[in-house]
Amino acid sequence: MQGANLSNVNLIGGSFSFTNLQGANLSGARITFTGITGVNLRDARLRATDGYFGAIVGSDMRGADLRGMAFPNSDINGTDLRGADMRDMNLINADFTGSKLEGADLRGSHSATR
Repeated sequence: MQGANLSNVNLIGGSFSFTNLQGANLSGARITFTGITGVNLRDARLRATDGYFGAIVGSDMRGADLRGMAFPNSDINGTDLRGADMRDMNLINADFTGSKLEGADLRGSHSATR
């Protein structure tokens, strides 16, 4: 599914694991997963995506466009977010244990620690 155009689709399910969505366009999609594990979302576009992720574990989101997304109370553990555009996100109570955030743009995002 690398480079797939999944904009404005509904992806609703229990979990999403070990899938290559590098460079995919998920802009405007409605995504609800209780867990994402080992998913390659490098350089993917998820801007203005309506969704909920209970946990994002061990995934590659380097350079992803995540502007305006909401990850409140999410466990984002061991995920590579280097260089991701994370402006204007809701990150309140998100747990980034073991994640890499170097070079991520967090301007305008709201966060608080658990």
